Amino acid sequence: MIRGLYTAASGMIAQQQRQELLSNNLANINTPGYKMDQGMVRAFPEALLHAIRLENNKTKEIGSIHQGVFLEESVPTFIQGDIQDTGVSTHMAILDEELQPVDPTSEEKPALFFTVEDADGNRFYTRSGLFTVDAAGQLITPEGYLVIDDWNYPIQIDG
Repeated sequence: MIRGLYTAASGMIAQQQRQELLSNNLANINTPGYKMDQGMVRAFPEALLHAIRLENNKTKEIGSIHQGVFLEESVPTFIQGDIQDTGVSTHMAILDEELQPVDPTSEEKPALFFTVEDADGNRFYTRSGLFTVDAAGQLITPEGYLVIDDWNYPIQIDG
């Protein structure tokens, strides 16, 4: 009886975590460059129950029981989102569907992200293309990060 309650509770917790992921996806539906997360739910290994007979020192198989599920990880989905024309010449989007997504935490140069750099020289990757031009004529993000080109230089806008 108690095992069944634990199994049911693990399923409810996993569903609550999936619901939180879905809520976050809905809350960011209008965030430019946001990539939705998908939850990967896994089952705990199945347990085989045995009954022990002490008189003959033998065990008898009763059957198996599932131990429940858990939310193993949340994975961003890198499919192309909807493109909106804002009419602003510095707003950009990556449209090349032939490129394969690269993990932004790896050392490889990401193909599906814009590279940006903060004032301390830290590099970040973004899918949001809502760029503007600063007083020095450089392309920047709304947070003030410089947009970096393929040769690791800030993109300078002339005119």
